[in-house]
Amino acid sequence: MASKIEQLKVGIGGDISDFNRELQKLERSAKGFGTTIGKGGRVGATALTGLGVAAAGFAAVAVDAFSDFEEGIVSVQKTTDLSGEELERFKEDIMGLSETIPLATTELLQIAGAAGQLGIKGRSDLIKFTEVIAKLGKTTDIEGEAAAKSLARILNITGESIGSVDKLAAAIVDVGNNFATSESEIVSSASEIAKATSNFNISSDQIVGLAGAMTSLGIQAESGGTVIGKSFRALDATIRQGIGPAFVELSRLTGIAQDDLKNVFGDDPSRVFQLFVEGLQDVAKGGGDVAAKLQEFGLTGERVFKVLPTLA
Repeated sequence: MASKIEQLKVGIGGDISDFNRELQKLERSAKGFGTTIGKGGRVGATALTGLGVAAAGFAAVAVDAFSDFEEGIVSVQKTTDLSGEELERFKEDIMGLSETIPLATTELLQIAGAAGQLGIKGRSDLIKFTEVIAKLGKTTDIEGEAAAKSLARILNITGESIGSVDKLAAAIVDVGNNFATSESEIVSSASEIAKATSNFNISSDQIVGLAGAMTSLGIQAESGGTVIGKSFRALDATIRQGIGPAFVELSRLTGIAQDDLKNVFGDDPSRVFQLFVEGLQDVAKGGGDVAAKLQEFGLTGERVFKVLPTLA
């Protein structure tokens, strides 16, 4: 039987087809919503003919909406330095998004503003990021502005470009759809794991896979992140030492030759961790003491003993 981490490898390779299908459904829904609003607007305009008071009220609402939109634009401008023609095109882009996503322009601007506060610049990156986060918020249980901050920070930690936000979102949706966990739990856990593994070469989709494994087993985000970070550091220390019983045992558990461990861990530490967990699974199957095996690598403590054997 594959470990939980091995099971979660399926479908987390940047395949965004499932996510795109969900977005197409959302866009069709938004178009229907827009058509309904359009018809309502025409009926309302006819009904208001000759009704001065009602028309005045209608106009006041329109003025308030325009004012809120302009305030949102000013907030985004302050954090992104958009100006001139680029700012005007940004306004048009936001209006266009509101026609394909059932979300008010003010809410879209809140997402864009959060993106700007996190250092995302340029109209193209801002619009792409806003679009993906808005759609993610409408198709999952993740709140738009909160999602914006979490995903931007994960990409910042992993050193990936903001242009890959759609692949990150797709990985989150894929894990959420296929395992007993929610997207909000995945993002919360992924944020903790990203912080705990910031010194290692691990990608955002690998982080999401680990987060999915943790949350589907009921492991809390903070505990999971702490244990993952501690495990990566323990493996790193063992490999850096390059000799000794722990180093030899790590090679045996992972099936990676001693001469190759350093390079493999440097290129793909997540793979070494996965193989390590699978090695622990073999120990458990053979009736061995998993806790004692973990202690050989300096991995001790209640959290470690609760989390790592559960993943195996």
